[in-house]
Amino acid sequence: MNWDALGAIGELVGGAAVVASLLFVGIQVRQTGRTVRHAAQDYTNDAAVLFLRSMYERPDVSRMFWNGLNGLEAFDEDERQRFRHLAVAMWLHLEVYFNQWRRGELDADTWEPLRIRILWYHSRQGMREALDVGLPLSGAFTRFLETESVDFDGDAYDTVFHPVS
Repeated sequence: MNWDALGAIGELVGGAAVVASLLFVGIQVRQTGRTVRHAAQDYTNDAAVLFLRSMYERPDVSRMFWNGLNGLEAFDEDERQRFRHLAVAMWLHLEVYFNQWRRGELDADTWEPLRIRILWYHSRQGMREALDVGLPLSGAFTRFLETESVDFDGDAYDTVFHPVS
């Protein structure tokens, strides 16, 4: 075997190693993307549980939140402020979901029910009033709220999200 043959074999082995490395990197990138999406979905679930916990551990907070969704006119100033704090926390939390979706971290099966819930909250007078205090939401999320819509069929949809009368 001469030097040219050995050089050709070396190039062939080197080329195969480069292709194998690229395949490995591609697989790793795909697995990392899947891991990020799963972590985002886990965060989505954990954050929702934390918010719901504040509702079931404090029936007074739950009642105030659900009553405030329909508007703040029946509240005194203290209750309005408390509701606005809850609503601000909710809007910031919902914007996180929106941003996760925009970055591709949420799949369609996770995003669609969240999208509907976000739009349902936006359809509630009290939540819109909370937005009127100048909440620092991103332009993209604000445009989403202004342009997207869902036709909620009367009160049928409300019963899904309104467990306290």
